[in-house]
Parts: sequence; C-alpha cells; structure tokens
Amino acid sequence: MHSQQLVQIIPILDQICSSFTSQTIDGSADCHALIVVRRGYVTISAQDQAAIVCSQAYACHPRYGPSVIQVPRSKEAEYVVIIYRVLPEKSSWTLHGPLSAISEIKIHYMVDELLRTTQEIHTYAEDDETSQ
Repeated sequence: MHSQQLVQIIPILDQICSSFTSQTIDGSADCHALIVVRRGYVTISAQDQAAIVCSQAYACHPRYGPSVIQVPRSKEAEYVVIIYRVLPEKSSWTLHGPLSAISEIKIHYMVDELLRTTQEIHTYAEDDETSQ
C-alpha cells in the first residue's frame, strides 16, 4: 500500500465491536477488517497463510478469505474488530497483514471513541424506533 491509494478511496465504517473470545471473520467480497489488540495477544490466520501472533493490529483483506482470530486459552485478550468498505468499490486497496503503530495509546483512544460514538448512534436509533 502506498499513499496514492489513500487519496483515491473513502473508507465507510460498517461495524465495530469489542471481543474477548475467538471468532472467525467471514468478510464478504467488499468488506475489509482491522483488528486492534487492546490487551494481550491473539493469533490470526487467513486462508492459505501461516498463523501470525498479533499484539498490536492486523488488516484483513477479503481476497484472502475468512480470518480466524484465536485467543490463547491460558491468557486473557481483548481486541476490537472494525469492519469497513472502501469506495469506489473496485479500488485497488491492498492493505493486508500485521500493522504497527508509533503511538498505540492514540490508537486505543481513537478506538474507544469509535466504540462510544457508534454505541450512542445505536442507542439514539433504538429510541427513535420505540417512540414511533
């Protein structure tokens, strides 16, 4: 991935959720995922690729099929999965694999804010539905 790709795309957030348990991310052909590890570590494997121990972040590209996130049985881990789409749909977005950050603290603050604001949006939407 290079900076020119960032100029040509618009990421659209579909879903964000926090988890403590193992799961499989079955992304559709146009859904990408970011996994941000908040505490501990997880093991991530994609189709036909070796498993990777991840303690910071990982990008899942739909080209590599479902991604399996495994939490170690002997340790606790917390991670956030951010599912997003890229517009235009046929753009050449190639982000996949382990990611690292210069400032993990800033990433965790941004993830906290995303979780908080999406929760508020869902709460407001539910209140609107019940009032109608």
